Amino acid sequence: MPYQQKNRWTADEEALYQFLLKQYHCNFKEASKHFPSRSYSQLRKMTIPR
Repeated sequence: MPYQQKNRWTADEEALYQFLLKQYHCNFKEASKHFPSRSYSQLRKMTIPR
């Protein structure tokens, strides 16, 4: 359970990530540099537009 909590995105993180993707024209690699603590798969999931 603690592991799951650790990997959950906060609203702030999510907003920042979405903003960065727009800034970088959805350049995933550039946006992901701002989240060094996130795994590739976690970041990948976030790139799916909702």
